[in-house]
Amino acid sequence: MDGSSETKSPLGGSFDPAWLKVRADAKAAREDGSELGIFILWSAARAEESRILSAIEEQFSVHHVYEITWTPELVLENFARFYQGSPIPPHADFIVRQKGDGPFLVVVVSDHTPRYEGRATTHGWDTVSVNFFDAKERFREWLGGGKQVHGTDDPRHAARDLMLLLGNVPANGPGCWDGVIQKVQRDVSGAHGWDSLEDALRVLNHSVPYVVLRNFEGFPKTHELGPHDDVDILTDDYFETLRVLNARPLLKCVPRWGGRFWVTIAGLDVIFDVRMVGDWYYDPKWARTVLARRVWHEGGFYAPCDEDYLETLFYHAFVHKLSFTSEYKERLSEMATALGRYELTRAALDNRREAKRILDELMRRKHYRWGKPKSPMVFYNFAHAGHRLPRIRRLVAGAQRRMARFGSHVVLSRVIPLYRALGHAVIGRVRWFRGVIRPISGADQGRDRAVVRGAGRRTAMSSREAVRSKH
Repeated sequence: MDGSSETKSPLGGSFDPAWLKVRADAKAAREDGSELGIFILWSAARAEESRILSAIEEQFSVHHVYEITWTPELVLENFARFYQGSPIPPHADFIVRQKGDGPFLVVVVSDHTPRYEGRATTHGWDTVSVNFFDAKERFREWLGGGKQVHGTDDPRHAARDLMLLLGNVPANGPGCWDGVIQKVQRDVSGAHGWDSLEDALRVLNHSVPYVVLRNFEGFPKTHELGPHDDVDILTDDYFETLRVLNARPLLKCVPRWGGRFWVTIAGLDVIFDVRMVGDWYYDPKWARTVLARRVWHEGGFYAPCDEDYLETLFYHAFVHKLSFTSEYKERLSEMATALGRYELTRAALDNRREAKRILDELMRRKHYRWGKPKSPMVFYNFAHAGHRLPRIRRLVAGAQRRMARFGSHVVLSRVIPLYRALGHAVIGRVRWFRGVIRPISGADQGRDRAVVRGAGRRTAMSSREAVRSKH
């Protein structure tokens, strides 16, 4: 396919739009029925490099082969961010021991006869592209049964992996690899921070379902980067979002139920407020609806549809703020008028009882529920939500926030380093235990939260900064 057929995708990178439809189902294919996939030969697999490459060429159309070299000091963090899952370091060290830390090959291919069946994977029983999956397992057997070869299970995962490894989804070549291995010196995207907000969002577009919840007008071109200009995100894959962004928690540990994170963009630390389905920032049903109805914004990211934007902003301004400010009232009334929602007038919003009645009716009609966020760091206006004894509840919530702050900054900041030190001393150096763990580590135990390792040690801020609130 010649270069004239390539286009600039809203998902970033230049590629044939018929080749990959990342927004579609995992079985999305080209018009000719083929699907994108990649194989990775980690450095420990390169002893069988020629044999594996020949086998790949026999079964698939090879478009590109890259040799990627990572910065030695970032190898462990790159592995941790690349692999999905949740073991805690120091178990992540076993990834490097099994896969190797030297240059590795990325083989970009397409499968012209894709077929999906159930297979037992490291995540349990799943439906996968069996041609890719079975080939990967066969290559691993050649290498003694380890996990020195990585392969993608569907086009969406292939696009995600390519964006992290190369920063784009390369255009498919003529379908016949010329034998030239292109050498690339780079770490996983975002390892050294992001050049721009657009770059971070472009990789996120390929990786997880998300929406930028609010304040995205003119975004990201006119968004001022700084500690007070935060980006509010809702996702259904919390830890993967943190891994992709290379986010570092404001607290000393990754909050369980969403939270605020530093993301380095253009040399500045920008706050990302990451919320997830199930954290009760919004009713889980509401959060899933917002993600399901998200729309593509011309700025190059996903945003709520107009109706969801209005309703989620109304709830946020009324419930997650200490006071329902005039700024929010004016903005909501303008948005409502534009959508023909004439019940949300400025006069109605100025009356707290009437505003509460309108919000109650909205949630009753759509079967959404009120709920206090699970994160103690999120402010919840008990009075506006209609709870009894709101002042007492607010005092209790404040005590919970202080306990959470103490726990993360005082207790966990000492416990986690101690755990890691003991882990390296006991697990990493006891020969018998290392021999037991190594065969089962690989992708099973080696898929870890990228943010866990790099987050804590690079986060330098005071307790007061850590709990700085937007309200």
